[in-house]
Amino acid sequence: MRQMLLQLLSTMQITQAQEKEIINKSNEELADLLRKWLMGRRYLIVVDYMWSTGSWDEIQRCFPEDSNGSRILATTRLQEVAIYTGGSHNYWLNLPFLNPYESWELFSGRILNYGSLSSPPVKLEGIWRHIVEYCKGLPLAIVVVAGLVLATNQSLCQYKYCRRPQTFDT
Repeated sequence: MRQMLLQLLSTMQITQAQEKEIINKSNEELADLLRKWLMGRRYLIVVDYMWSTGSWDEIQRCFPEDSNGSRILATTRLQEVAIYTGGSHNYWLNLPFLNPYESWELFSGRILNYGSLSSPPVKLEGIWRHIVEYCKGLPLAIVVVAGLVLATNQSLCQYKYCRRPQTFDT
């Protein structure tokens, strides 16, 4: 919580002396300072992975509700937290896992769009499909694994598959 407050407060236009003062304040003082600074301003705050209703209560206290269109967007895997954070508005969306086709499309799209390949190597496609199955339709897992495979594949391509002659200028 403290780290989040400090990061948000660091976006304010403050002097170095004020910054040193802020670091020594308690969490309650930081929350109050943030609340006062945001009062009357429009803001969009994104909180990724809200883990409990208690953490929502702590975070929500920091942001004024002055009916000016400001919003807090929170992501969570927990339905009870999603419902709780919705309050009277109750805006929440339950996203399903990706099916195997969508998972492969996401994975191969990341590999082909960000890498130097035009199509998956025949020798590796079976292995990659098996890896994608282990991600169980979780988009974040698929994107992270694709990034790792892409980094590994570029090394393999340079040393094993592409075998481009390299010249070194001295």
